[in-house]
Amino acid sequence: DNAVVKHDSFEEEEEEEEEEPQHTNKAPPPPPQATVVRARKKGIRGETSEERKARKDALKLEKLRKREKRTNGEAKQLKPCDICGHDSDLLIRCQIDASGDWKFVCGKRCWKSVSGGVTDGDADHPHYRYGGLWKAHGA
Repeated sequence: DNAVVKHDSFEEEEEEEEEEPQHTNKAPPPPPQATVVRARKKGIRGETSEERKARKDALKLEKLRKREKRTNGEAKQLKPCDICGHDSDLLIRCQIDASGDWKFVCGKRCWKSVSGGVTDGDADHPHYRYGGLWKAHGA
């Protein structure tokens, strides 16, 4: 009844410990990586192109709501030109006479007549002085 059962899968062997090599110039091989198959390519944030588009559209809609709230539903905030009274979304701030008062002048109609069409003025417009631009924000 003393039968000896031999298991092939459980054999003991002496294992020799390998010494780790000292500094070598070769880099160790990279570890094997699992291959992942994806149905759709994902972007930087790990989202599909459809998810990214939906996120971008939501951001655009939120910006639009904020803009409408800021401008009371108007597309742009306009100011009148101090010369002709025309509402404009871009005005040039300048001095145009001896009083030295700053005026907002529309660039399409009046600026050329008060400056001579030159940024720093000319001999015919001695009181002209450029002072910057006003632009309508919220467009």
